[in-house]
Amino acid sequence: MKIVIIANGYPNKHDPQWGCFEKDQAVALKNLGHDVCIMYVDRRFRTYWRKIGLRRFRDNGIAVFGIFLCPTFGMSKVFPKLFRRWFSLMQGLVFKSLLKHWGKPDIIYAHYLYNIAYTTELKEKYGIPLVGIEHWSELTKSELSPLLRFWGETAYCKADKILAVSESLRSHIKRHFDKDSTVVYDMLGPEFMSVTIPEHSLNGNFTFVAVGSLIQRKGYDILIEAFRQSGLSQSGCKVVIVGSGPEYDNLKSQIQCANLHDSVLLAGRKSKEEILSILTNSHAFILSSRAETFGVACIEALSQGLPCIATICGGPEEYINDGNGILIPVNDVAALVSAMKTMYENYCLYDYATIAAETRRRFSPQTVAKQLTDIFKEII
Repeated sequence: MKIVIIANGYPNKHDPQWGCFEKDQAVALKNLGHDVCIMYVDRRFRTYWRKIGLRRFRDNGIAVFGIFLCPTFGMSKVFPKLFRRWFSLMQGLVFKSLLKHWGKPDIIYAHYLYNIAYTTELKEKYGIPLVGIEHWSELTKSELSPLLRFWGETAYCKADKILAVSESLRSHIKRHFDKDSTVVYDMLGPEFMSVTIPEHSLNGNFTFVAVGSLIQRKGYDILIEAFRQSGLSQSGCKVVIVGSGPEYDNLKSQIQCANLHDSVLLAGRKSKEEILSILTNSHAFILSSRAETFGVACIEALSQGLPCIATICGGPEEYINDGNGILIPVNDVAALVSAMKTMYENYCLYDYATIAAETRRRFSPQTVAKQLTDIFKEII
């Protein structure tokens, strides 16, 4: 089967996380014997000055077609219909290059609401079935902007099938657009499928780790405050927060005001390999988010055997249980304090090898790729 994946972009040394979900799924589908290609239109401001124009290359046996463009300066919000025409034109240029050098796909598989919406024109013009998969946390909000409603009414009405990465997100799509979707969970990247489980012995400080962009939605302000109230720093516990983002200065100030600069580390952005190394040298994972669509960072930690404390924020409640962690309400400092103390006192009771094995079985690339293959076969 020839599958083209519509992505936000493709990982590179400057931004190794951008488009990594799409790339991992492409590799997994290729490993099942499919001919897979990735196509993207990258309009981010921080990339436009670096490489403007069409790109075509192969990586991991996958053909990649993309284009870097000048920033749009909010045009999508102010003039959504005009922006759609402009974006569709750019997408059409990339698709023509794809047709010339790779051939016509059997199916188009688009990630995220906006890409699904814009790709409906390719579906209609070339008569190719379209499957869209939704990850976007914006859809967890109680009210959607006119632009999101515009995209949703286009995407979800015209795609042949819509997938959602969690039951929670599926319910949000149903509530906002009255459209049914099928749940296909996010998967682990190949880096996290290692069969070696570290001992996580307490030969030094007990370390809690959190991974994600430094944004308000991730709830790191709650995590820092809970750690302060827990008093665990006095027992030698540490918290490592991996990620970058606009909340860095606020969180740094909060850490300093709480006198936690020796026990709470803002580690910055890391590659998947670096994150893996940090996880294997930690004891427990914390997801303190106010809202999620799934929580990939959480299953990455579970894949290394780490028990997890997670908020009931849309996603983690579908795979966190008494055997692998603790669920707590959103924005509940007292509950997080209690969970951190419980985890510190009882972490040795968790079976790290069992946690890792179950997580890898359930969210392996092969498991997800087989599920996607069955769905694609139904559409073609």
